[in-house]
Amino acid sequence: MSGHRQQALSAADPDYSQHLGERFEPHTVALLETMADQGASVLDIGANIGITAIALSQLCPDGVVVAIEPVPAALTLLELNIARSMHTNITAHNFALGNSEGDVVMQGNPTIFPARSWRTNTPFMTEATSARS
Repeated sequence: MSGHRQQALSAADPDYSQHLGERFEPHTVALLETMADQGASVLDIGANIGITAIALSQLCPDGVVVAIEPVPAALTLLELNIARSMHTNITAHNFALGNSEGDVVMQGNPTIFPARSWRTNTPFMTEATSARS
């Protein structure tokens, strides 16, 4: 069941899901299955258009998937793909993660997601907080 192909939107290729095969990255999904149980809370950092977030949602139907994507154009597709999947345990957030607040250049396909600078939000974990963990 997990990792079954979803119809996915992609700015680069409107028929993107046709290239995914019957199962989305079966080796990756098998690895994720060993690390997350059905009630797990997971982060998909750099969620892009949401294919991995959707696979994680299938693996963790009783859990929560937090998809973080800093590129606004990719976030739009991420949100559309989450809505199309009808998985209700995924939330999407538009910011970058790092060890300090500031600007970051995100590299993308120049015809789809050109490199730009975006202001990052306060990171979830800094060196000071990770030292206490």
